[in-house]
Order: sequence, then C-alpha cells, then structure tokens
Amino acid sequence: MDLKDLHDLFKTNTGLEWAEVIKDETKEGIAIKDKRFEYPIFIEWDNLKNVSKEEILIVLTGGKDVEQITRVTGFFSKVSSWNKGKLAELADRKRNLNWGEKDEV
Repeated sequence: MDLKDLHDLFKTNTGLEWAEVIKDETKEGIAIKDKRFEYPIFIEWDNLKNVSKEEILIVLTGGKDVEQITRVTGFFSKVSSWNKGKLAELADRKRNLNWGEKDEV
C-alpha cells in the first residue's frame, strides 16, 4: 500500500480517521483509528508497503463485525437501534478512565 491507497482507504471508509502521525527517535509512522473503537493501530511507514487495505480493516475490528452495546440505567441495549438524539448523547458522554482517583481542583 502506498500513500494514495491509504488516502483512498480513508475516503471510502468514513469510520476511519488519522489518529496521529508519529515521529520520534524510535519510530515513524501513522496511527489509524476506527471511530467505533477506543484504541488506534500503529503502522510504521516502512511496513505500510507490505500491508493491504483489507488487513488494516481486519486488524482495526479484530476481524469481526462488532455490535456496540451500552448500559443505561441497568439495561443493555444495541446502539445501532438508537435515534440521532440518543446517539448524540452517547457521543457527548465523558468516560472516567481514572475511576477511583481524586479529581484535581
């Protein structure tokens, strides 16, 4: 895959985004994120030529078509059945990744 193919991948898969371009002493490449999931994958520029579009999509989703569920007031529900308003509420939610730690004032 070259940069043109990578650009086409983002153009045809609107759920993907550039998480960041990374360049430091040890590595140089791109982090790619699927908007449905929390963590991006990293591909070094040198390795990009050995990776296909399909391989990137498989790695991003773990090779599965994943259904997102959430728990609201004790009940689990599939997010795919939500209306636009409820999806907007979900997007506005803040995750507490430091659960149990004291908030700094």
